[in-house]
Parts: sequence; structure tokens; C-alpha cells
Amino acid sequence: MELRQDDIAEIVRIFNDSELQELRLDLGGNRLYLSKQAGGVAGWDAAPAGVAAAPAPVMAPPAAAASSRTGATPTPAPDAAAHAAPASVPDSNLVDLTSPLLGVFYRRPSPDKPAFVEVGNEVTADEPVCIIDVMKMFSKVPAGRAGRVVEILAQDGQLVEHGQVLMRLEPR
Repeated sequence: MELRQDDIAEIVRIFNDSELQELRLDLGGNRLYLSKQAGGVAGWDAAPAGVAAAPAPVMAPPAAAASSRTGATPTPAPDAAAHAAPASVPDSNLVDLTSPLLGVFYRRPSPDKPAFVEVGNEVTADEPVCIIDVMKMFSKVPAGRAGRVVEILAQDGQLVEHGQVLMRLEPR
């Protein structure tokens, strides 16, 4: 898969709107590294030509992260903890439903439809509980096991990471 300039621009936009501090993509030999932290991380400088993100002013606001290969020093992001969803104490009886992909979390199949699930709803293993949007490719995420939805941790429209806990279920 080849990354086009508009693909990179969309990735940078989503990254900038997220609470993520760092993003590494390796797509078929194309590598992209974004960081909101000063200095970035070494070790991702061997990407093929044409893969690095354009300078921040072209693609995003000046506070945007830049690829470590551009040599730009990004502005540190504001304190993400101030905007994070309330933390919850994991219960050993609950099952975490994690994101299978990096993308944007949506609770509804479309803006004019009700949410797939609410706290307290009973779900089956195959029942979709949310959608993850990766560059306009929408993937329904099934509950994975039967149970009752106890917590919904991700916010609608939030960028979520692979493996991030989205919901907690009380198994049946």
C-alpha cells in the first residue's frame, strides 16, 4: 500500500485531534512516525523517500506534530489527562472489550441512529457494540462474548489505539 499525500494529511489531522502523544505506522514498507513530544524518537529514519509527513503548517495547525525525519521540533501537547475519560477501577469479574484497530470510535451506526449499546444492555457475542473508522473504512466491532455492558470508556468520536479498552462487560 502506498501512502499518498492526502492519506498522510488525514492521518495527521486525526492524530492532532487525538490525545495520542506518538504514532508509528508501518504499511508495506512505508513508515510514518508522528510525535507531539519534543525531540521525537530515534530509529524510524530509514523510511523510503516520499513517506515523511509534510511540514506542519501545510498539513495542520502550527502546534501539530511533525515526522521525526523532517527535523522539526513539535510543540508539546496540552495535558491529556485533563481531557481523558474518567478512569475506572477494573473489576476482576469484568471482561475488557478492546479496540482491534487504531481509528475513530463511534457508538452509532450513523449520526441519526441510536447507539449500538448503552450501559446496562445485554449483548450477544456476535452483536456489534461500536464502529471503528480507519480512513473512512468503517469496521463493526462485536462484543466478543455474551454479557451486560457495565462501562463505556471511550468517547464518541475519540481516536482510540489498538488494544485500548473501549467497554467493560459482565460476562454471562
